[in-house]
Amino acid sequence: MGTEAEDQATPAARAATSLRYLAAAQTAPRARPSDGPRRTRPSTPAAPIHPGILDHVTAARREVVEHARAVIPEDLVRGPVPREAVEVYRWYEQHTPYLDAGARRAGEAIMYRQALEHALRARDTTVIRRERCPSCRCFSLLWQGALQAAVCVNDRDLHHGRPRRYTLAQLAETAVGNSSMRAAT
Repeated sequence: MGTEAEDQATPAARAATSLRYLAAAQTAPRARPSDGPRRTRPSTPAAPIHPGILDHVTAARREVVEHARAVIPEDLVRGPVPREAVEVYRWYEQHTPYLDAGARRAGEAIMYRQALEHALRARDTTVIRRERCPSCRCFSLLWQGALQAAVCVNDRDLHHGRPRRYTLAQLAETAVGNSSMRAAT
């Protein structure tokens, strides 16, 4: 994530790319410490993907499919829903080009948020640094995992003496709203 082409891509494409990155990060061989005592090898192999990540991917796919079923008339859905979570994003885009602006923005916000979630699950917190603060419009956000929120560190953007906090959903809605405003002008 983060190339200029990705930043200009649709939220669905960003979410798919981010999900591929998450899957690659989960299936990459883990580095082993070179020093230290020797350990015996486990008798059973490790799971190919962390169960928590699998649950996250399943929930993301389910959310996109449920949103699609809520906004797309049933007679316009062609073919079955893909089993692969990455392919669900493409399927969604193929079935939603005619939606009204509000439904389109809602779907884009879901996928934008999911792209951020996938990256954070892969421990890539730099995706938050590339987002503008909804209040001061600076690139001053930091991810605070303990709070599960992005925090604005701009000293001039305090709210009652405290840094402003934003959920991923708030960041996604702001970003999608800003991009649709730019497209309208």
